[in-house]
Amino acid sequence: MYTRGHPFHCSEPASLPEPRRSHEEKVYTNWCNTHLSLLELLIEPSSLTTGSLSDGIFLWELLQVVSKKKLPPINKRAYIKIQQINNLVVCFNFLEKENVKLFGIRPEDIYEKRASPILDLIWAIILKYHIALCTNGQTLRPEKFFLAWLKDYQINLKSITEFPLEGLCKFINIIHPGLIRDPEFTSDKRENYNHVIYLAEKHLKIPAIVSASNFLENPSPYSLLIYIAYFKNSSYCLCLKFLGKSKPV
Repeated sequence: MYTRGHPFHCSEPASLPEPRRSHEEKVYTNWCNTHLSLLELLIEPSSLTTGSLSDGIFLWELLQVVSKKKLPPINKRAYIKIQQINNLVVCFNFLEKENVKLFGIRPEDIYEKRASPILDLIWAIILKYHIALCTNGQTLRPEKFFLAWLKDYQINLKSITEFPLEGLCKFINIIHPGLIRDPEFTSDKRENYNHVIYLAEKHLKIPAIVSASNFLENPSPYSLLIYIAYFKNSSYCLCLKFLGKSKPV
């Protein structure tokens, strides 16, 4: 039985300010597309909560990619409500078997294009198949885990939303020494963030799922955790260990 609750396990209200929700939707969409692109599929901008998932087909494809498991078949020509709901039920049953906490979200919520449940569902999937890969099975809340991890690199923050440009530069230079040099920066903070995100994608293959706006305008812990988790995944941890720069992970 699903129980209603907030998937980030914090005191933040479920109804986010519109600008911040917009930032989150863009980041969630970008994260989904990094996986769906392997199948030559794409969720169009702003359509994550307005129809891309409502028939269950893209959700089914996404789950197969991120879980690396084969789901039961669905109806890929689902034109009527009952067919689309049935597709979503297949996805929800799979998530339940995978012990993904769905916090009271129902297949009908996705079919009816309800924005908050859709974003909560995608966050639950990201927690399971992206962020949980970085936490080594620890039970700390995601933000607390990453704040403790960042402290090992002398990046001391009260909230992940305070993550500084210097922190990104530090990790990039640990993985790729000398990639970022101070003279490259200008007085424009937005331009500097976007430049660093570009360098991380070009040289480290870290997807540019965020932009400067995610750091500078109504920063969301969800969006930033997803991006920072790429620096914590196993392949980059191996790079850090090889360079003799890492603390225990």
